Amino acid sequence: MAALRAGSSGSSAAQLSRAAERVDSLWLQGTRTLTEQTEQLWKLPQVDVGEAFRRYVDYLQDGLRLNSDVMLKWFGALTSITDAVRDQLQAVTDFQRDHGQAISSWISSETETLLNAAKRQVEQVDRVRQAERNGEEQAGQVDRDTAGAPAG
Repeated sequence: MAALRAGSSGSSAAQLSRAAERVDSLWLQGTRTLTEQTEQLWKLPQVDVGEAFRRYVDYLQDGLRLNSDVMLKWFGALTSITDAVRDQLQAVTDFQRDHGQAISSWISSETETLLNAAKRQVEQVDRVRQAERNGEEQAGQVDRDTAGAPAG
C-alpha cells in the first residue's frame, strides 16, 4: 500500500507539475495578449482633447452671443413699445386736460353771460316796480289833490 501511495504521489506530483506548467503557459499567453492589445491601443490615433474643448467653448460662446443679440433686440422692441404707449397716454392726457380747460372756459363764459342776463332782467323788474310805485304815488297824489280841491 505504501508503494501505491508512493506511486500515486508520483503521479500527483507529475499532474501538479503539468498543471503548474499549464497555468504558467496561460499566464504567459495572457500577458502577451495584453501587451499586444496595449500596443494596438497606443497605435490608435490620438485625439486632441484641447482642440475639441476649444471648439466646444467656441460653440457655447456663439450660442451666448446669439442669445444675447436676440434678447437685446427683444428689449429694444419692448422699450420702443413702452415709449409709444407712454407717448400715446401723454397725448390722451394732454387732450383731456386741454379739452377740460376749454369746456371749463366755455361754461364760465356762458355762466357769466347768463348772470349778466339775469342781472339785466332783475334791473328791468326793479325799474318796472319802481315805475309802478312812482305811478301809484302819482295816482295817490292826484287822488289827494282831487279830494282836497274845492269843488267848484
